[in-house]
Amino acid sequence: MNREKVIYRNHERVKTYLVSHGLDGVVLAHRANFAWFTCGGLNYVNTASERGVAALYIDTDKCVCITNNIEASRMKKEELKGAGIDVLEVGWHDTAKMEQL
Repeated sequence: MNREKVIYRNHERVKTYLVSHGLDGVVLAHRANFAWFTCGGLNYVNTASERGVAALYIDTDKCVCITNNIEASRMKKEELKGAGIDVLEVGWHDTAKMEQL
């Protein structure tokens, strides 16, 4: 099974969970969760942290990667290439904006 199909299957699983629990969406920021959903994508720089520099917002319609402007290019070109996941970038210094999104 190719990466796109695995990500589609994972999105279907998350959608089923969201609907069955009455949730609007979920944010996956932990390294293991990001890697599972993206079929091996890495969202971290610092290996000492469980939370990566990029997070996935997933709802029943879409999946978006939210990251800082420094990591956005790497996410698009390396970690999420061919995954069908859009990348939304925030200024690296704007941690409040990142949390808000």
